[in-house]
Amino acid sequence: MKILVIGATGNIGKHIISNIKKYHPLLTDNATGLEILQASRHSSEYPLDVFDNKQLARFLSENKMFDAVVCAFGNTRWAIPEKLSDYEESLKDKALSQINVVLHALKYLNPGGSITLTSGVVGKVMSPGGSQTAVTNAVIDAFARSMITESPHIRINVVSPRLLDESFSRFAKFFPGQETCTGEQIAKGYIRSIYGKETGMVIEI
Repeated sequence: MKILVIGATGNIGKHIISNIKKYHPLLTDNATGLEILQASRHSSEYPLDVFDNKQLARFLSENKMFDAVVCAFGNTRWAIPEKLSDYEESLKDKALSQINVVLHALKYLNPGGSITLTSGVVGKVMSPGGSQTAVTNAVIDAFARSMITESPHIRINVVSPRLLDESFSRFAKFFPGQETCTGEQIAKGYIRSIYGKETGMVIEI
């Protein structure tokens, strides 16, 4: 099984990779048949800037074909919005970047393969200064649901996690009184998407 994880050096990406390695032998008959390409902007082995269309297209072409592609990247702006550009920045960095990966990756997925995107709890639960994040997450969720009719030969899901435990000290003021989750809890959402049969789902963690 060949899996591409984009955003591999991030907090969530690291948990995804370690838990895929942990659970893969239990979820497949080919326990040793696992290849994970760990890509990110800062990776030494698989450097990838998803905003560089030429680099993205070349990377996918050189490393084809995949059974699963995971997008575990994207930042949003946390502030009271004052102008349209506040939303544009967040939409580009988290939503449009992931959509761009999907559109490029479609022809490099094996039949029945999966793409898993990342949104988040903000929007379902409102957070102070979280308007841009809420809008961005909603775009990602809607895109995945709509794409299942456009690309029926593959599966597309979204993992929508709560705040990661280890990120609490940094983002606590934006998530007052909200429950956090462990890295393994979040990773299991991606494993469900990769190894399962669901499509068009927003998997809430």
